[in-house]
Amino acid sequence: MAKTKIQKIPPMPQSVPHESVVPKLREPTVTKHRLILIGSGAFGVPSFAAVAADPRFDVLAVITPPARASGRAKELTPTPVAHWAAAAGLRVIEIARIRNPDSIAQVLELQADAALLVDFGQIIPRDLLSGLKHGVVNLHPSLLPRHRGASPIPASIVAGDAVTGVTTMLMDEGVDTGPTLHVVTAPINETDTAVTLEARLAALAAEGVPDTLAGWLQGTIPAVAQLSEGATTTGLLDRDAGRISATVSAVDAYRRWRAYQPWPGVWVEGVGIDGRLILAEVGVPVPHQGDEHGAVVLVDDLLLLVLADGALPLLHVKPAGGREMSGGAYARGRSEILSGRARITP
Repeated sequence: MAKTKIQKIPPMPQSVPHESVVPKLREPTVTKHRLILIGSGAFGVPSFAAVAADPRFDVLAVITPPARASGRAKELTPTPVAHWAAAAGLRVIEIARIRNPDSIAQVLELQADAALLVDFGQIIPRDLLSGLKHGVVNLHPSLLPRHRGASPIPASIVAGDAVTGVTTMLMDEGVDTGPTLHVVTAPINETDTAVTLEARLAALAAEGVPDTLAGWLQGTIPAVAQLSEGATTTGLLDRDAGRISATVSAVDAYRRWRAYQPWPGVWVEGVGIDGRLILAEVGVPVPHQGDEHGAVVLVDDLLLLVLADGALPLLHVKPAGGREMSGGAYARGRSEILSGRARITP
């Protein structure tokens, strides 16, 4: 009997779609906002670093003033912003005068969507403000319209403000008068100096500026006109701003010392004091009675400047052309102070 031949039927091949018909998920397209960063001082560096690290932005260039000669050796020193930008590998453009027509053209040739300006120290011309599609956004370290102008941080300390902050605004042709985009507040501590307050505000500004900037460029954050009520203006500081006279109170003198660190500093002059005496370090005002306002007295090896509502401890002083020393050491070498005849000028 013949054997039946069994034919094996191969398994049905699994249907494998051709690669060309397999749908692929498209990665979302990210459109980066083209930005220019404009600044000079250290206050803007944390915010610039935050923006440069954010994938939503493409930093085309960093604009800053040229390096300046400084110190006894007159070595050229770049601005803090230039130093940071070079270390970050960003393009640095040094512009001495941004109002120059050639400078304006150079900036506009970058074809940026907007600029972020912080602590630049120059007035931005109309052609540049209007030449960028979304304008120039500025970070100002005060609660605008209070303390507009060049020295808002010292002004807030001198005024005795309990609260300050950073205002993000869209620049116009006025001095810090443009519409605001965002405001963040911070307390002023009783021992804050301009140095410590600036550092804290710089860090605070950096936390929110990327989202605020992106919201403005995307049209989700509106620009709100500033109110004129409560507006104050600050000016550039000079050396004379630091002079303490016999007519100010101890509280005011202490505020000025805190506000004017590291520059212009505070100083006194008068009878029994050789030239300008720089008050390198002072203490919190203390109660004092029995001496007239303006007297410089030594009490238990502590040098005191007697003023309207108490006395200001002079912990360390620096005579004109001399070295820094303790207030007690300075007083022990001057008979006018030891005899109670030393007075600062009114």
